[in-house]
Amino acid sequence: MSNKNKKKGQKVDPAVMAAIITLIGTLVTLLVTYEPIKNWWNTRLNSTPTLIPTVSATDASLVVPSETPARESNFTPTPGITETIAPSPAIISTFTDVPDIGVMTAQIASNYYDGRAPFTATFRAGTSFVIYPDGRVETCEFAHVCSYTWDVREKNGSTIYGPEAGGKEFAYNFTKRGEFIVVVYVCRGQACSFTAANVTAR
Repeated sequence: MSNKNKKKGQKVDPAVMAAIITLIGTLVTLLVTYEPIKNWWNTRLNSTPTLIPTVSATDASLVVPSETPARESNFTPTPGITETIAPSPAIISTFTDVPDIGVMTAQIASNYYDGRAPFTATFRAGTSFVIYPDGRVETCEFAHVCSYTWDVREKNGSTIYGPEAGGKEFAYNFTKRGEFIVVVYVCRGQACSFTAANVTAR
């Protein structure tokens, strides 16, 4: 009986407890900062945009607007593209996935996605945003926060305009019939990505 009472009355050495707590804290820190685990979370939290084809155009300054206006649609931000195409070698859909600088998600919207040529379509990319490792989300809505580069390509991938640095809005005059792709490259600091929209000129 005396041995049992002695065992029940024994206390754990504080130094042993401190060592156990330190060991647990070290293991948790290693798991949280371990690069493969961080990359696994990044791939779960970020999706990859798909590209949509569009049609070519000529110089907007030589075109007289047609009497028949193009069909207008409301600006709707699109996180990516609604139909998948085989991208040309010049268009590669990627994210800059460096945890320290965040991950950019480029978005594009237009007032016209199709219409009777000639017509002018305006594209907006101000809803693009960056997600940082700590969970912060910062958009490109404010002036001079993000940089934009625009280009216009024919469906076969040939570039017919740009690339040209500009603002979050870009207007282009489609003067000929065809299918075109309008591509925008968006950067905030070193976090960059791109997306594209299809335009059909009839």
